[in-house]
Amino acid sequence: MGVLPKVLSVDATPVLPSTRSASLAPPLRLHLGLGWAIAGLLNILFDLLPGEEARSGGADAVLAHAVDLGRHLGLGLLSICCAWLFQRGLPAGSPLGWCALAVFSLALGALSLPTDLDGLAERLGESLGVGPDLASLLIVAGISGAVPALAWLTRHRGWRRPWLGVSVQAASGVAALAAFACNVSISPGNNPSAHLYLSWLTAVLAAAALPRLELSLASEQRRITALALGAASELVRELVANHVRESTEEIQRVAAAARDEQQLLIIIARAVLGGEHR
Repeated sequence: MGVLPKVLSVDATPVLPSTRSASLAPPLRLHLGLGWAIAGLLNILFDLLPGEEARSGGADAVLAHAVDLGRHLGLGLLSICCAWLFQRGLPAGSPLGWCALAVFSLALGALSLPTDLDGLAERLGESLGVGPDLASLLIVAGISGAVPALAWLTRHRGWRRPWLGVSVQAASGVAALAAFACNVSISPGNNPSAHLYLSWLTAVLAAAALPRLELSLASEQRRITALALGAASELVRELVANHVRESTEEIQRVAAAARDEQQLLIIIARAVLGGEHR
């Protein structure tokens, strides 16, 4: 009787891409998706807590929870797919995957975060004695750079001393809860980009707190995996495009409101000056 291949593995030691054979696809890193699932479930559990600020029940609340959880699951699937693609296409030990993550996070933050955090940038600029543009740059770089930095620092790896790995996982779990607490303390609806990045940090740290969970793929499963990768990439591409479009529309609304206010001040000034001349 033949031995069944090991399909699902739970291990704290990473599998190097150079150790796999040419005919074996790299495993799917399921813990990356589970981190996003945990972040979505924490949002639902927090909304279900009793209190004055708890959301009202009903169909609208259920729909909102379903959409939020679906968004997290979609981003988790995208994370698994991107890790699989980079692991398959890049040589072992290549830093290009981490560089791509850093560039994407910084670019997305530069496009969306300044609109949400302009008030914080003004306060930081006043406290540091710098201009609001420089303060905004520091905030965007700090928040969007924290995602790849923490993902790299807390990544699963082989530890010579196992207690170090356990300590990193425990610290990652505590940090994930801290990021989630910071996320729920921000006013909902007014800071979508900030919520996105704090959810991202929560997911990254939650995945680091989990054991390394991998799903090996046989040759006949590669076509299904490729289709799933394409579908997930298209889904999340649409989500990101919608998010960027909403941020752009918000910027345009703020600019239009500023122009209207300026025109109103000009009209008032002209009326006042005209009355004085009369």
